[in-house]
Amino acid sequence: MGALLVKRVLWRVSTTLMDTKPQFTRFTERDMVAALQCGVRALCKYLPQAGARTIAMKLAPGSRQSIAKVLAANIKTYDGTDPADLYGIMLLELIRNMGAAGTTPGLAIGIVDRQRLDRQAPSWHTTTGAPVRQYAYNPQDPLTFYVTPPVPATGDAVWVDVSLVAPPKPITDGGAPTAERYRIDGTNTDTVGVDDQYEDDLWNYCVAYLLLSDAKAQGALARAQLHVQAFNGSINSMAQAMTGHNPNLKQLPFAPEVPGAAS
Repeated sequence: MGALLVKRVLWRVSTTLMDTKPQFTRFTERDMVAALQCGVRALCKYLPQAGARTIAMKLAPGSRQSIAKVLAANIKTYDGTDPADLYGIMLLELIRNMGAAGTTPGLAIGIVDRQRLDRQAPSWHTTTGAPVRQYAYNPQDPLTFYVTPPVPATGDAVWVDVSLVAPPKPITDGGAPTAERYRIDGTNTDTVGVDDQYEDDLWNYCVAYLLLSDAKAQGALARAQLHVQAFNGSINSMAQAMTGHNPNLKQLPFAPEVPGAAS
């Protein structure tokens, strides 16, 4: 993950909206943080690579595993950040075993077709062991995968390296007007949690979001539309370049009073 500071993005948004003397007068810090958080979610939804990461994850007993919610205690990170509860969107791959403590690289893990495994060894869900040799995954059920041999219910823990897509941990909510957390002249170093390359997209999203929430102001809707078009055009082109699929976004996802749409 990049080192894009929350206060840097919010200052850029404040400057565009002429809300700098003092900052957070026209739009509260809390509203701006909410806009930024929505922008991050939109990025991870339409550009999965924005939320891609690799972690060491402690597996649950049995063959069935889930990334719907992975507790911080079952995570070891590689990006220098403290582990936090993780809510996965999509599994990318299992890479290797990481020993009983999650720190010792071990055997590689391959992918296997579950239906073929079911035919060849119908009882494979009940034959436990370690380390993990293979995993099965169906992208139509993106939060679940199966490992073989299944993880024993007793004995040493089983950790593996997992590559997945998950939004970064939520940005801490802004403070009261007398104690803003993300003023540009402050010392806060909280990061957004996505790579710096997405700064322009988050800026466009936040400006459009806030202008749409202040739609009664003269010219707000017209200005918002320019940023909506810039955000959607960037997302559409990046998604098409990465996946060959254009989501064809036409409205701002999660914007207030303007439901997101894709066709």
